Amino acid sequence: MILVPGTGISIAASAIAKRSTRAPEAWLAGAYITVQLEGPLRAVRVHVGAGEGAVTEANIHLASGAGVDSPWYAIGDFVQPYGEYIASRAIPKTQTRFGRVSMFTDAVVATFGSGAVLNVGRAAPLFGHRGGGEQAEFLEGLSPTLEPIGGSWGRQYGHA
Repeated sequence: MILVPGTGISIAASAIAKRSTRAPEAWLAGAYITVQLEGPLRAVRVHVGAGEGAVTEANIHLASGAGVDSPWYAIGDFVQPYGEYIASRAIPKTQTRFGRVSMFTDAVVATFGSGAVLNVGRAAPLFGHRGGGEQAEFLEGLSPTLEPIGGSWGRQYGHA
């Protein structure tokens, strides 16, 4: 078991030689480790329900975080209200032609299998958000299996 740097979250993985990242600025204090999974890992990917083909001049807001196919995933405690999830994972803001901010509309649960190689750590403050949430960057291995989350993401806190 490996602890995600700066957290109490452990994952079934072994640390391997550190690999480069697509976005050094995405990691809190530049801290992340590279791991190879020894068992399944569930994560969440949020997106705006579109692909690159949906990006046109009229829909330029879809260019950021457009589709489900991405190397970036939330790990750890991702059961949060909509705004909290956006703030802790520092989700990019996208401006529509109508002036509305469109953060995300869809989500999937992604399950990575044994052998997948990931960079793991905490999100840095970006895009006007505080960051701090646990994240993974998929580097190599079999693509995760994806299961859409039905319904809408809750926007309010609650108590059990």
